Amino acid sequence: MEFGLLGICKENVMNNRTVYLAGPIRGCTYKGCTEWRKEVTKNLAAYGITCFSPLRGRTYLKDDEVIKEAYPDYAVSTAKAIVSRDRFDCLNSSLLFVNLLGAGDKASLGTMFEIAWASLQHKPIVLVMEAENNIHVHPFVTELCTFWASNLDEGCKLVRHILLPEGAIEKKYYVESDYYGVTQK
Repeated sequence: MEFGLLGICKENVMNNRTVYLAGPIRGCTYKGCTEWRKEVTKNLAAYGITCFSPLRGRTYLKDDEVIKEAYPDYAVSTAKAIVSRDRFDCLNSSLLFVNLLGAGDKASLGTMFEIAWASLQHKPIVLVMEAENNIHVHPFVTELCTFWASNLDEGCKLVRHILLPEGAIEKKYYVESDYYGVTQK
């Protein structure tokens, strides 16, 4: 085993192929928040890359018309729990995938913090967003994000090129996915 700066095993760092899926949640529908995440998760799982959604384990939100800021009656959905787990996921993932397509007219404050956390850790950040007419087109977003794509497929391709070694980029696995758990065969 080879150890780098701060005694971190280089082998473990390079084998960690995890992606945190950031994007607007508050004020959006459950379906609007989960459909794109399911699509990206399925796409990347086919290459052995694991995705973490901030909505995992929160299917009880599916019947709400729009998702609220926090849910104090649910232990994993209190304001403190949301911030704590999302920060943990950002800091422990290899890469941040940020989808701000069609974000509307309100900035996603949680997503902005997730970008900042990942940037402070020098993690690659793949931004998927329109080049104009998006409230998030701002230097603090565009300059901190390492890569920029205009659609989810382009974003997934960038993730594969960043996280996978030469020769593995086109290798696909047969995947059974229920979104919250992925089984590779």
